[in-house]
Amino acid sequence: MKTILLVIGGLVLGALVTTFVLAYIGQAPEVVISTADKVGDRFTQGIAPEKAPELTDAQKITGAVSAATPSTVTIHALGEIDETLSGREISALLEQTFVARGVMTAVGDDDVVRVVSADVLEVGTDYAVQIPGQKGVFPVSTIESEGTLSSFVITAQNVRVADAVTNEVEVGAPVVALGGTMDLQIAASVVRDVQVVDGESVITTAIPESLAPGTPLFSIDGEVIGVVSIQDESTEGVMFTGLKEAL
Repeated sequence: MKTILLVIGGLVLGALVTTFVLAYIGQAPEVVISTADKVGDRFTQGIAPEKAPELTDAQKITGAVSAATPSTVTIHALGEIDETLSGREISALLEQTFVARGVMTAVGDDDVVRVVSADVLEVGTDYAVQIPGQKGVFPVSTIESEGTLSSFVITAQNVRVADAVTNEVEVGAPVVALGGTMDLQIAASVVRDVQVVDGESVITTAIPESLAPGTPLFSIDGEVIGVVSIQDESTEGVMFTGLKEAL
């Protein structure tokens, strides 16, 4: 009889202990999770957000070229292109009729695009523009001249234009020129000097080689700040005429 009572007592005691332990374990995770959350919050709050690595000069130039290239155009002394010509014949014709480069700066109503270039276009001559990524050429109309710059309009769809900066060109600022005739010529440099000559802003760079008339000059942010309109062999570096509000 004593043995039976001891066994029953042991079983009851064991059940009570088990119930207590399970109850404790069941409550423990809530306390642990709550404490862990608080520690995690303090740990997270103590970490400063990661900063994006600064771009190198080469990466900045690459970005500027990528942003600016779609807005550059070539200007040719021709009307329309014969669609029966082969690709090689068209390339040769464009090379022979090249006059200047230009840059698309604004889009108006009905897909009217304004192009700025050097004042080298003659009144009475037919001109057309070739746009990167576009098939064929686009006839030029309404040529306007102001100082050493000229501008005109074309009708084109789905084109990318450049944001124009008409002031705040600083000496020492990095710049990129996109020149050449049919093959794009890239020249990276800095602004050496900015002066006002006969009412126009003249930007002198450290680019040593000559560039085609109308070659646009871009800031490191891809904004157009001027075009080649002055070729002065007496100075070191290519000079650009700054854009005006009217253009």
